[in-house]
Amino acid sequence: MKVKFTILLFFISLSNIYCQEKITYNYKINYKLDYKKGLDAQTRGNDYFALYTSDSGSEFVSIGKRALDSISRYKDHSISLGQFKSLIPDHTFSYVLYYDKAIKELTMTQFFTNVGVGYKEDIALPWQLTGETKKVKGYLCQKATVIYEGRSYEAWFTLDIPLQEGPYKFKGLPGLIIQIADTESEYVFDFMGIKKLDPQPESFYFFRDIDMTTKATFRTIKKKFTENPFAMFSQSGITIDLSPVEKASMIEAHKKTLLKTNNTIERY
Repeated sequence: MKVKFTILLFFISLSNIYCQEKITYNYKINYKLDYKKGLDAQTRGNDYFALYTSDSGSEFVSIGKRALDSISRYKDHSISLGQFKSLIPDHTFSYVLYYDKAIKELTMTQFFTNVGVGYKEDIALPWQLTGETKKVKGYLCQKATVIYEGRSYEAWFTLDIPLQEGPYKFKGLPGLIIQIADTESEYVFDFMGIKKLDPQPESFYFFRDIDMTTKATFRTIKKKFTENPFAMFSQSGITIDLSPVEKASMIEAHKKTLLKTNNTIERY
């Protein structure tokens, strides 16, 4: 039964990637995330992200998520499911963040089963510059601090790369963020390199079929899906071929897994 459920989730995640609009970016910046998975567990995980940026905006997405979208879009239907899945890098985070630099507005999007949900957020973080400097990843960096959604962060940014960018929602410093971590080191983003997309900037795609809502509603939907994905399947008209006993057993196992992976970057 577990294999059947996993395969179903996999195909659901592929079913919403085709209604997309083309965008081009000038730079690709890579980050590695090291994070603590559970509130009461010391288990840590890693994920790798790409930040694509241009003068008008940027996109932050897991490299595995981007690969899944790209491979799925051009899938050779003659290959098996196992071969197809082997092409996709492991990844944990499936959200995509878009940032409009002109109005300093960020859009968070994510799919839950076949429902795309998103919200917009004005990002003007109250950074405090400390005056401290040090070398990080070979760059002379300055230190800045900020409090955002229940966590205190320390960031090291460099003026040597004059892009006012950073991972996740961390924007607005005079240079590029090379490293940022909360003061408990539960979420640590490290710069892994930058590539200029020239002479022909790479083209990427973002979802258009997104139901926009408030941040609070987005969190409610995400919580509901995380705690009981079967309820979301049912609302979306998706039928799962499992008996009530099998379904209850899987929900119970799912809840135990949640206890090991419930340390969200935003505390709410």
